[in-house]
Amino acid sequence: MKSTSYAVNMAAEAEAKRRGADDAVFLGSGDIVLEGPVTNVWWRYDDVLYTPALELGILAGVTRAALMEEAAAAGREVREGMFPLEHLVAADEAFTSSSIREVMPVVEVDSRPIGAGAPGPAAQELQQALRRAAAEIRR
Repeated sequence: MKSTSYAVNMAAEAEAKRRGADDAVFLGSGDIVLEGPVTNVWWRYDDVLYTPALELGILAGVTRAALMEEAAAAGREVREGMFPLEHLVAADEAFTSSSIREVMPVVEVDSRPIGAGAPGPAAQELQQALRRAAAEIRR
């Protein structure tokens, strides 16, 4: 649930840092991946990108929408839905998106490496596409 107060989001970030992590991921009932405190969450298997569906109550981020367009333009399929944490953890790569942080690779979740434990090709490709789109808007 999104509200006008970010107290829960800031508490989640503080708890993540206390545990030695850079960020947090909110989970719904049944360990369903929702979003980060100020980010949307994405992951990839082969050429398919996965992200939680808006119907789960997550933020319909502007950057999320832009990445959906850029992914489609690059020929990548995007599947929105309700996915368990284990689906994310077993991915080839993962990343978050936000207007401030842009595309940020996720290299591990709860000390479990994602893919090769390094930024993956989709994150790099979409970061470049996002920056190109932003440059076009400024012109």
